[in-house]
Formats: sequence, structure tokens, C-alpha cells
Amino acid sequence: VKYLKGAGIFAREINSQGFAFHSDLLKPAEAQMIENIRGLNLPPKTRSPKWISTSQSSDDIKLLSGSYFVNNILSPVLFHSAVERIPSHVVVIEIAPHGLFQTILKSSLHETCVSISLTDRNQNSAPFFLRSVGKLFVSGLQPKINQLYPKLEFPIRSAALPVSLLIQWDHKDSWIVADMPTSGAENAIEINLKNPAHQFYNGYKINDQNLFPPSGFLILIWRILAAKGGSSWDEAITFDNIVFNRACYISVDNISKFICNIHKNGGFEILENGNSVVTGSVKLGDTEMFETEAQISDNDKVYTQAEVYDRFKETGYEFSGTFHSLQEVEIRSHWARTVWQENWFELLESLFQLEMFSNLSTQTLLPVRIAKVTIDEWLLNNIVDPGTPTDVILHRDKNLELVSCAGVQIWGLQLLPLKYIRGISDDSCNLKTISPDQSLPRLLIYFKKQLEGQNICARQVVIDSNFIEIENRLSGTTSGNNNVRKICVEFSGLLFDDHKVMGLARFEATTAQLISVVYWAVPDTWSLPQAATVPVAYATAYYALIIRGTLKHNESILIHCGDEAVGEAAIAIALSMKCTVFTTIRSEENKLTLLKRFRELNGAKILSAGHC
Repeated sequence: VKYLKGAGIFAREINSQGFAFHSDLLKPAEAQMIENIRGLNLPPKTRSPKWISTSQSSDDIKLLSGSYFVNNILSPVLFHSAVERIPSHVVVIEIAPHGLFQTILKSSLHETCVSISLTDRNQNSAPFFLRSVGKLFVSGLQPKINQLYPKLEFPIRSAALPVSLLIQWDHKDSWIVADMPTSGAENAIEINLKNPAHQFYNGYKINDQNLFPPSGFLILIWRILAAKGGSSWDEAITFDNIVFNRACYISVDNISKFICNIHKNGGFEILENGNSVVTGSVKLGDTEMFETEAQISDNDKVYTQAEVYDRFKETGYEFSGTFHSLQEVEIRSHWARTVWQENWFELLESLFQLEMFSNLSTQTLLPVRIAKVTIDEWLLNNIVDPGTPTDVILHRDKNLELVSCAGVQIWGLQLLPLKYIRGISDDSCNLKTISPDQSLPRLLIYFKKQLEGQNICARQVVIDSNFIEIENRLSGTTSGNNNVRKICVEFSGLLFDDHKVMGLARFEATTAQLISVVYWAVPDTWSLPQAATVPVAYATAYYALIIRGTLKHNESILIHCGDEAVGEAAIAIALSMKCTVFTTIRSEENKLTLLKRFRELNGAKILSAGHC
């Protein structure tokens, strides 16, 4: 070994415990070794083209056997001839207690080959091995690393940590990064609700929380672009492909800061705390406006301003001040009216709110995407008087997905429900779960619990949480000072498969136990609080009209107090049977509400209860 090293030849002594492997000195043990290897019952396997033997210059022995392994031990290592048979563009993996041949391989293999050792006695074995597996991936191989770990049993226990917590950035090395010049302008805008100029933002709330209005982002970009270009507000502007990535809450206690980036190619992005809020593109100059006109008739029924914003409030919106801008809305949301007071926030929000109003449901909806917004103040000035509040008609075309008015057109306004974080259930809330039969596995019922109600004796009991006493009236018992034993509670809730249901449950007053239940599916457009007000009214009306009154199709019927819950339910049932309906109301103000609710009603057949 010393002689070879002195001659400049790579050589290393291997500890073989005094036995001369790969030599004829082991020839006497050949037969015994073959017999012992046969006892291992190795499965027969044919050598593949990737299996190059260093114990024979040719591939005479094709089958894996005891003779092959013994021949390997007795024969000299023909390493050089074996390496010469390794083709180019391959990955050579050394599997040994130590990567002894790495130096020889790297100097002997073709330059397009990759040599990887799986172990190194001078390094920590596990990290070195995993790094080698990583090199295999980089080289284009697909090692089955799942074989390195225990088999995963499902379901995974809840205490298991996610893998993402174990992955971190390695910042030990410093790298030179090019400082690329920006192609646009960055502007920081602060919103402070304590500032008198910003207090009007308090008028845009959802579920008691201040939200920055979506139209406000367009105004911010418009102002910045006009200021940068030295132009005025009367220049036409077009926004394209606007995406609202998330809602932005603002607070009186904190100053909100928006970073507005406008690039030279017209693209813009608004950031809050480093997170993208709005993206899109914008340009100043000539715009293409599609000619539209609202078809207004004197016979159109409309929602008043109070009715419009009452409906908004029921869904979670709380608009006031500048954002309380819609004066009236046609009942099918084909058109609406607002007032131009030289306030672009007010006008744009009126258009947004018209589309939101037409899509009101049980969920709070917000804009998430707009295909195009075009604004041309010159067209608006043609119909308004400068300095004077002027009525402006808003037009909505469902087929074109267009909301517009003079000088403004909004195309492709898409709405999606505002995302909320689900609350954590609290067992102390006394939420009741019942299982009446196999068809209703588990049902969650919400109701208000009467506080400290004891020793109640009456013919009719009224409980604030929509509990009503119906046992006496429906069972035919005699009137008098009866003890209330059972009452009926209307409820709404969720099955365990998340299907919404509503229904009636019989309630044992003396034991505070639900003892029976009947339920129906809730329409998708109803909220659970809305659904909880329906079952008693419709059950009572159905019992009175169909069971006891035996109402038939096309008959005439007089319904007293048609503006109350049971009365409205009775009207709905009667109209569904094509009956002629006469009804009384408590006040003239409720007449319009009934006509909007039931378009089949004849106004001449709605009478005031005081005139009956």
C-alpha cells in the first residue's frame, strides 16, 4: 500500500480480519460456502442490464445463486473493467458501510454521470443518508421514502403536529440579490376614523364591524392616478379585472394603512399589512359606454328607503350617512333611484348596493370580482345641475350583468358570502339534542329558556321565545282555569349532515323535556332564525283552514288580521288553492306590505279592521 501511494496511485488498506478475500486462498471453503448459501433459500432472480459484476469479465452467470456469490469471493475484483461498462448519463449509487470508492468513481466515470454514496463513517449517518436521498431526487430519481418511516395508521390522532411546523427557511447563508428598479409608484394612504374627513367610513358596517367599502378602493386608485398625472376628476377612467382578495376591517382604535402600487402598464395592487387586498388594471382617457335606459312605469311597485335598509339590516348590513344612499328600489330590482350630491362614494355605493339588494339571501354578500368599471363624469354632468342635489336613476340588467347610471357602468359584478370563523361550541349553553327515531339520528335545537317561571296556571300562556299553548284549543278540552301541561315550541336547527330543518316540538312544561318532534326541510334562501318563525303560524293556519274548515279550491274566504303571522300564513295557503281572498288589516300602512308579499291580492279586498 505504501509503495502504491508513493507511486501516486490511490490505495487503501482494508481490514478483512486476516482473510484474503477475492483470492484463491479461500478455494478449500468453496463447496461449504455454496451449501450454506443454498440453505438461505434465496429467490431466483435474473441479472438485469444494470447489474454489472466485478468478479467476471463477461456476463456468463446470469442467475442469482450461491455459485455467483462464492465466485465473487474467490475471484479478483475487476473494478476497472466493470467501470468501463457503465454507460454515460446514469446515476451510480454506492451502497456500503462507507463510501470508499467515491474518489475512484468520480475520476473514472463519464462526466455526465452522477455518483452518490449513501453512507460516510466520518459523518452523522441519518442526516448524511437523507441528504443523499435528496441528491437522488435532484438527479431525477424517485426513491420511495415512505419505506423509511412507520406505516401511517388512520385516523391520525388529534395531537399530531402538522409537517408544516417542521419546515423552516434556512437563512445561514447570505446571498447577493439584485435591486430591481420598480416600474410604477407606491403610495401610502392612512384611514383614521377619528379624523373628521374619514368619519363617514363609520357608515359602512357589517355585523357591528366597520368595513372599508369596496368602492373606496376604486376611489383611492382614481385619486392617486389623477394626482400623479396632473389631471382632474372630470377625465374618464376605466377599471378592468378587479379582484377583491379579502375584506378589510377598520377600527376607531387603530389607523389602517393601505399601500397602493400603480405600475406603468396600468396594473395596480392595494396592500394592507403586506397582504394583497385588491388587484386590477386602470387607465385614463376615452371610454366605451353601452347605451342603457331603465324602463320605468307608473305601476311599478317600489321599496321605500326605510324598507330597503331594513332588509339590508336583517342580513347583517348596517348602512348610514353617505352609504344610506338608495332612495327607492323597484320591487324586482330592475331600477332604483339615488341622489347625486357630487359625491362619488355615494354614487358608486348606490350601484353596488343595488346589485347586493337584488341578491339578498340569508348570507352577507360582498363583491369579489368586477369585470369592468367605466366612469365618465362628462356624461353625468349632462343630466345633473352643478351644486344642486339631483335625482339619478340606476339601471340593472341581469342578463347583461350590468349595473349602470348616467356616466357609470359596472360590468360583471360578482358577489360571494363573507367568510366567518365558526364559534367554538360551549356545553354550558344548554343546547338540547334529541333523537325521536331512527330517521332523525341527531338534531340540534336552539331555543330561549324561560327564566324562573314557576306555578303558572292559565288558559293561555305566552312565552317570549315563540312558545305558544295549543293543547287546550286543539284537543277540545273545556275552557277554564286549566293547568298547562304541554306547550308547543317551534324550532330550527341542523342535522348532523348539515341539512337545515325547522319544525314543532311538544314540550312538557312540568319537566322541561322535549317529548316529540315533527320537522321539515328549510329552503336554502332562509336563515335559521327566519325558519324558526314559520312552523307554528303555518301549522295553525293549516289546521284551521284544511283540517277544521275543510277549505276547497276556488272558494272565497275572509281572513281576519291578515297582516299578522297566522294571517299571512292563511293567505299564502288560500292563494295556493286559487281561492278568492278577503282580509282585514290593523292599519293602512300594512296594506302595501301585503300587496308586495302577495301580488295576487286585490287591493279592493283588503279592509281595515276598524271599518268592519
